[in-house]
Amino acid sequence: MVFAGGLSFSAGVEAPGTEKMAASMVKPFAERRRVLFVNRRRAMPRGMTMAEIAAEHADGIRALGAGPVDVAGISTGGSIVQQMAADHPDVVGRLLLLSTACRLGPDGKRLQRRIAARARRGALRQAIALSMTGLVPPGRGQTPAAAVAWLAGPRVLAGGDDLTDMATTIEAEDAFDLASCASPIRAPTDPRRERGPLVQPRPVRRDRAPDPRQPPARVRGPRAPVGRPGPGLQAGARALRRGGCG
Repeated sequence: MVFAGGLSFSAGVEAPGTEKMAASMVKPFAERRRVLFVNRRRAMPRGMTMAEIAAEHADGIRALGAGPVDVAGISTGGSIVQQMAADHPDVVGRLLLLSTACRLGPDGKRLQRRIAARARRGALRQAIALSMTGLVPPGRGQTPAAAVAWLAGPRVLAGGDDLTDMATTIEAEDAFDLASCASPIRAPTDPRRERGPLVQPRPVRRDRAPDPRQPPARVRGPRAPVGRPGPGLQAGARALRRGGCG
């Protein structure tokens, strides 16, 4: 199984924070199968599209020589794997989508554009602080969370990342729209919500991919303790163990 993570402040999978986050998310799946967690690479050229990012992921799966595999993606990782499933159906067996959508909604685009703009001009601690506000519901302490993230900036960036790769990924997702893909997703697809207030497609049938003609819907899901797999991950893992999606 391949699991594509969401936006993070570090490229690759070597950073301690990334490793801890990955271990938490893949735990429900790793009990019975081999799981490969993937994150964005370094040195992504500015202007890289979601289709190009997805193609690199597909090439990586082909290099494994394992044929179609189960694929999961959370948040921005969900956008990547949707594009991959549409453009490269030969590598995707079943698709699990967590806290993601067929396109970004207006609020998500606005926030991510602000984050990318700060990363591009080198205001890295501001970018980190702003990112944190997107993880906290309005009225639940966004300002204190941003202040804590700003103070933690030097430690978060200790690995030397300048966040330009993150900005490139954000800009690619900004233009992502499942409706623009050349073909629909044909793999059995299971969309699930994970934590907190989320924006994701409206409910879909278990044998259908998200319909890009439907606008994103605001939904609320149960909140899981930090460091533990949330209910969406656990339910998705159970669905895959049962031999289906949905």
